[in-house]
Amino acid sequence: MAGARLSEPLFLPGTTLGTTYTVEAFLGAGAFGQVYRVTHRYLGRQALKVFPPGGLDPARDFFHEARVLVALTHPNIVRIFDANVVETAYGPLPYLAMEYIDGETIRQMLQRRVRLGLAEANALAEDLCAGLSEAHRLEPALLHLDLTTDNILVTDQGGRLHAKIADFGIAAQVHPITRMARAQGTFYFMAPEMFGGYATPASDVYMLGFIIYWLYAGLPPYPVPTLPEGASTQDWADAIQHSRTTPAPPLGRFRLDIPAEVTELVAKALSPDPNHRFPNAMMFWAALRGV
Repeated sequence: MAGARLSEPLFLPGTTLGTTYTVEAFLGAGAFGQVYRVTHRYLGRQALKVFPPGGLDPARDFFHEARVLVALTHPNIVRIFDANVVETAYGPLPYLAMEYIDGETIRQMLQRRVRLGLAEANALAEDLCAGLSEAHRLEPALLHLDLTTDNILVTDQGGRLHAKIADFGIAAQVHPITRMARAQGTFYFMAPEMFGGYATPASDVYMLGFIIYWLYAGLPPYPVPTLPEGASTQDWADAIQHSRTTPAPPLGRFRLDIPAEVTELVAKALSPDPNHRFPNAMMFWAALRGV
């Protein structure tokens, strides 16, 4: 699903990348790249994501999709400014330069807060639906493919929580005829069909529903499987798929203040059959707003 994971920083603070960026700090690494806080020579502070060797599908036109990302502007999406390659010890690697958000991820927030108030969860769910709808509204639709609690940043703006979707780095446009794209992503959040190698906008809806369920309930819809140390990637994929054979507990079991209609809509978004979900984020958002 990804290239060689690089846990050690490629660049130390103070490193100058080309003539444009100066590294301030290493922010972290994941299966799809390393992220740094950098200073642009003219534009100030930004975030820079560097993709690992083999981290991108060789058949993809990364820079074509980067042009789509640069044009994607929405208050609930982290803005992309630049795409290029940078020289590293592993050879030239592609990067994306993006808006730097001084906030925390949803995962960090939920570890700290456990469960949100209903109004807070509503606000974040609205932001996520709005941001993803902007990507799905493109023609052809742009799929995120890796919506997780680590890829959404939250800030507090005047007492109102505000969410921005980040990490469109493995995003892909659907094929104009099949309306599908090759699937990548993080196993734990992936829709069932993505394990079969394909994705549609309904696959993004599943991951969106997974996160919104977590925001309301204070815990994920499905537990993390328990596997022995040294389990293979395929073992994890099989275990996660097996854990989704029964529906997630209804949201109403965890809180009494949530409308029954919201419980039903989130359950629909989490349907294992993509044909039974909302076909895209716009339809999911319209249904939630109706409630």
